[in-house]
Amino acid sequence: MDFAIYHPEKHHKCLIIEAKWQQTGGSVDEKYPFLILNIKDKYPYETILILDGGGYKQGAREWIGNQVGGNFKTLFDMAGFQKWANSDNL
Repeated sequence: MDFAIYHPEKHHKCLIIEAKWQQTGGSVDEKYPFLILNIKDKYPYETILILDGGGYKQGAREWIGNQVGGNFKTLFDMAGFQKWANSDNL
């Protein structure tokens, strides 16, 4: 996990933020299934994932987006996360 956010009203059990930046192609796409499995099975709190950099395969991003459910709440790019955070969600 990269960040754990606690807020007594909005995130009283904490919110986990995972941030993945991949600027160039590589093996990162192969690591996403393990990350998602850990989020869903091992992370104790609701989790959001920020994925950006443009180095991942488009199919990988689509696959991750299709995995949202349970405590894996949403997938953002950096601009989407900033909009969400600026809308008083943190």
